[in-house]
Amino acid sequence: MKKLISLSFLAAVAAVVPAPRAEAQIAIMPTGPLTIAGVPISVACKNPGSSQDVAKTPSLTNTTSYTIAKGRTLMWKSSDGDSGSHKLEADLAPGASVKAMGKAGNAYTCAGTYLAYPDLRVASVAASGSGYTVKIQNLDKHAQSAGSTVKIEFLSCSTNAVIGVAQGTVPSVFAGGTANALVTATKPGKSYMRITADSSKQVVEGNESNNTFTESLNVCLY
Repeated sequence: MKKLISLSFLAAVAAVVPAPRAEAQIAIMPTGPLTIAGVPISVACKNPGSSQDVAKTPSLTNTTSYTIAKGRTLMWKSSDGDSGSHKLEADLAPGASVKAMGKAGNAYTCAGTYLAYPDLRVASVAASGSGYTVKIQNLDKHAQSAGSTVKIEFLSCSTNAVIGVAQGTVPSVFAGGTANALVTATKPGKSYMRITADSSKQVVEGNESNNTFTESLNVCLY
């Protein structure tokens, strides 16, 4: 019976070589250049029409059907040669707007964009044959991810030390989609898993802080 671990929040079998501990196996992936996959996405930019003799205050509106995450930077250019950017201090919902700032100027039109990047996370893991099937999710709705790696670390229930490591390949993940990786590994005794998406840092992501999932310590109670 498959053991399924659901998380809150393809298929390539990695070559296996012995790990530092005999209980687990490790797959070595080649390292490569970072994949920079910023995708320019248009947003609306409008001259509000008010007096702007001191500074422009163009209005940038999220015209996509998805929320633009906090921390993303919206960029704009105006017909009089001015330009600027605005870093979001909160999520920007579809149809919501923020005010940017620029040089003085009343008679202008403008256009806005932002760069979308993939956002990978571990969606689920299940025991599968000779190892584990790890589902990787791309949370970004606009930017497709290139191929990457996923790493499973086995940590001792008694010491929390890493006692085994295994790694597998993840194919390209479509924007808003998922893909599976088969990681060949043998669980070493009483241990729990820590799983990291894009473990080799091959993909430039919009959010690098949500790549790692750690299994509940409840698995140690057996």
